[in-house]
Amino acid sequence: MEYKVTFKNNLPVSAMLVNSISCEKLIDLSSSGNKRWLNWLVVVGDDERDAINMAENIVNEYWLKYLNKIFA
Repeated sequence: MEYKVTFKNNLPVSAMLVNSISCEKLIDLSSSGNKRWLNWLVVVGDDERDAINMAENIVNEYWLKYLNKIFA
């Protein structure tokens, strides 16, 4: 099942089951000042807890360097 996982301070805080989603909207990123923020991410999971764990693993494995990189 697909879940939209919401983030706060680049940490997953909640997951909501989604029925369908466009492949163009699987992730939402933003920036403020010189910081980058992950707002939400769509993942596949068995339930809400599994989706949150999956999102955390994806961020730690693939997005952490990008989110922590300071840009000018």
